[in-house]
Amino acid sequence: MGEALTNKRKSRLAVFEHLPTDSKKVKRDGNSAPSTECRMIINEEELQTLIKPRNRGVRLVEEPLQLLCKWTDCTDSFTDYSSYMKHVNNHVLYLEASGSKVLKCLWGKCDITIDNIMGLLKHVSFHAYHNKLKSIGENMVGRLKLPKCYKSEEFTVPGDLPDFNCDWGTCDKYFVSINDFQFHIKLHVNANPKYCKKGESIDCQWRDCKLKLSSQYKLSDHMRSHTKERVVACPTCGTMFATKTKFCDHRKRQLPLELQSYQCSQCSKLFSTERLLRDHMRAHINHYKCNFCDMTCPKPSNLAKHIRFRHMNERPFKCNLCKHSCVSKDHLEQHLTTHCGEKLMACDECDFRCRSLYGLERHYQKEHGNGWTHFYECHCCLKRFSRGNQLTKHLISVHDYHWPSGHSRFRYKEDTDGILRLQTVRYESLEVTQEMIESNNQNSTTDPKRASKHYVLMTSETGEEKVVCSTDNNVVITIADVDAKGHVVKSETMESNEMCVKNDVRLVKKETV
Repeated sequence: MGEALTNKRKSRLAVFEHLPTDSKKVKRDGNSAPSTECRMIINEEELQTLIKPRNRGVRLVEEPLQLLCKWTDCTDSFTDYSSYMKHVNNHVLYLEASGSKVLKCLWGKCDITIDNIMGLLKHVSFHAYHNKLKSIGENMVGRLKLPKCYKSEEFTVPGDLPDFNCDWGTCDKYFVSINDFQFHIKLHVNANPKYCKKGESIDCQWRDCKLKLSSQYKLSDHMRSHTKERVVACPTCGTMFATKTKFCDHRKRQLPLELQSYQCSQCSKLFSTERLLRDHMRAHINHYKCNFCDMTCPKPSNLAKHIRFRHMNERPFKCNLCKHSCVSKDHLEQHLTTHCGEKLMACDECDFRCRSLYGLERHYQKEHGNGWTHFYECHCCLKRFSRGNQLTKHLISVHDYHWPSGHSRFRYKEDTDGILRLQTVRYESLEVTQEMIESNNQNSTTDPKRASKHYVLMTSETGEEKVVCSTDNNVVITIADVDAKGHVVKSETMESNEMCVKNDVRLVKKETV
């Protein structure tokens, strides 16, 4: 009977058996009781079919490296990064010892000239650092079987690299090699406890940073925002990434459209993975609300642009040829084309020329688009229009539609049939919805919060965030001009006490548009 029961147990997928142990006794309420142990019984073959191989990641310090020297005709190869750096630096020092008057980078196709030896050492060490990151990227592509990268633009190391200064506390050390700089930062990070006790935290001592973190790992991850450290680079295009996940996303985003099976229901964009789609969907949720009206938007940059155009009278961008002034740099560049006598926009397929990009696009659609053009269709009466402003006038005059409070136009979404129709759904976060309810229940002129709201204003044309504080109707705004590489070349701070709060149409027909 006992043997039959045992065989029956072994034939099952999983059986939980309680086995008493006599070695130790557990006292509960003064009484001794035998403890129990839960054990799963499963045969060997079933175990192999159930256990899935775990894809264990490889630590950065354990990545095998294949480092090639690209200095002129040198073809030496290394597997140790320290030996590789010494070899590369010897090339630069030999160039200085040879008495060359021109300190020119001879790494691959790079031909940047630098006027001092320390600057050249910093520049070439970054070449070696970038080559190491590409080697790590090559390992990941083969190990994870990542898709192909189709970008043809190769990353180029700039000649004017930023200084590698340690701003941790009172350290203020300077480094020529970016690798030495990052190793030094890790010493500061590793000096903190790995985990904090309850109620305690680790302070980031970087200059002007007051963030508190709960572990050494989180501090190390946070420090990349200060040091701009990158851990991997794409071996095809050379783009560097702060995490391995971002590098994998970079490759997966370039899958052919026929292989991307996850589609956004709002903008119909396709994505290769569900996680990329989830990250994208957050961009459709309005997390930010204007403190001067009921406009809501998904990004701080949208809120900043709204405040500059709708609630401020400042026009900081002046035209040098006339008295015209503009709110943004883009508008000034568009205005400058009016002073040019030539039609700068030219068609590649015929002799047509015009002044604006919009006019050139319309020309391509009419003359070279094989009859294809965008159609705007009214979702109420199915009437079609060739331009969006025509459909806007139709919705307002015929169907009594009005755009949402704080917005100055309708938004049209392209459906699967290629026709643009009115977007009738907006997603608001719970915090924004609660704020809108509270603002509607109170008089905006007597609400003390409205005079002390802090905004994150994105003022540069490449997405640099600046903090703007509005107190007692005074707004302090910083506008930064940046070059093509994203470096700030000019910064201007101004203060405005004139807030232009414009009235918005608040009536919306039935649906929430």
